[in-house]
Amino acid sequence: MRILSVGWDVRGLGPVADGLADADSLAEYDVVLLDPETLSSLWRPHAQLEADGVWRIHQGRDGGLVRAIERLLSARRVELEALLRRVGGSVVVRASAPGPPVELVFARGGNRQVDARSVLPPIDLSREGQYMALPKGIRLLSRRGTTLVDVDDTHPLAEYMRRYSEYGFEAVIVSTFGVPLESFGRVLARDRVGDAVAWEVAVGAGRLLFVPSFPGADPREMGEALKPVLGALCECPVAASGPDWLARYLLPDEEELDARARELADARAELLRQEEELAVSRAEYESLRGLLYPRGARELVQGMTKALQRLGFTCTPRADIPRTVEARSDEGTLLVRAAYAPVGQVEADEHRALLLAVDRVHTEERRTVHGVLVGAAHPEVEPTRRPAQWSDAVRRGCVEHDMALLAAPTLYQVVAGAADEGERTKLRRSLVEAVGEWRGKA
Repeated sequence: MRILSVGWDVRGLGPVADGLADADSLAEYDVVLLDPETLSSLWRPHAQLEADGVWRIHQGRDGGLVRAIERLLSARRVELEALLRRVGGSVVVRASAPGPPVELVFARGGNRQVDARSVLPPIDLSREGQYMALPKGIRLLSRRGTTLVDVDDTHPLAEYMRRYSEYGFEAVIVSTFGVPLESFGRVLARDRVGDAVAWEVAVGAGRLLFVPSFPGADPREMGEALKPVLGALCECPVAASGPDWLARYLLPDEEELDARARELADARAELLRQEEELAVSRAEYESLRGLLYPRGARELVQGMTKALQRLGFTCTPRADIPRTVEARSDEGTLLVRAAYAPVGQVEADEHRALLLAVDRVHTEERRTVHGVLVGAAHPEVEPTRRPAQWSDAVRRGCVEHDMALLAAPTLYQVVAGAADEGERTKLRRSLVEAVGEWRGKA
């Protein structure tokens, strides 16, 4: 497997050409990784922005650059077309934010507009009465994001895209005349809007692939991740669609295979749905374990909120009061504050903050709420061996002001032991009426 990277900094895969003019014949390789936007360095420094807003290079005052660009692009297009149609190789295009085109002005007339995609060979695609010409039939629109949806998990590129999705994409692929891209190729991933960010097209025995840019990813690490992907692409031939009439010639058992394929696709979709549900459930349990070992105030608030919801409270974070949640139920309304103390005990300042919050709701909102302080001190120690969670001043203050104290591990145990709705109702009533340290007794 011979791989060439043109303008795309990917290490450890083979030769890397700094520019299009430096590379050997592109048809000599099995895979060409291409970043078209780097090609603009051939003409951008020499172009002039004119009064009509168009960048131009004029032949006759360019030192032969116009003719050189035309010949270079023409030669590379021929090589890429030979790689795709005759060799059966792959061209992987980095879909990055497009720059403005440049108009080459010839002395003899017949000006020509070129851009980063002008190096791609002209390809005519037709399918069921629809027609698309590449690369003119598509546009790369500048759009940045990190969320990939509808990733085609059956494609070798799927794991690579999921791994680097945090680095984001820079452009989406749309058809010029609104023809669905999936009519001519395989959409491998979309953004949240529904536009394609990865697309594969069969060209003869080869394949043309547009993949997300993932700016900022480590070139060597990206090369290691791409090795097995490119190997799989070389070993897996492109499924040629052929002319429309070919679908009418089926072998006797072929319809059964198609039906089986549809059943497997449905089963795969169901498994993915179940995996997503399992991941959501696991995330909830992990949040609850944050009551036992919170790695910060944020995890304590998340665990506290999940626990109250499991007890039957409707929880709303108070954006105006830090680390505080308002929990409502038929039994009453709580104002619950999370007190995180990685070193030492929960001190009186947490009690005062909760007291001020309760008074603020009473005076400004004309509502009565019951204050509850959920404390997590000495989180590194196993819950059964932890020393006192709060100081005597906190304990006395909560009793004096009719507020409840609740250790985070106790809240975890209460949730774990609340087996039925009747038990949860008793626990809610007990917590709403609790004064001082509450040990979870209904």
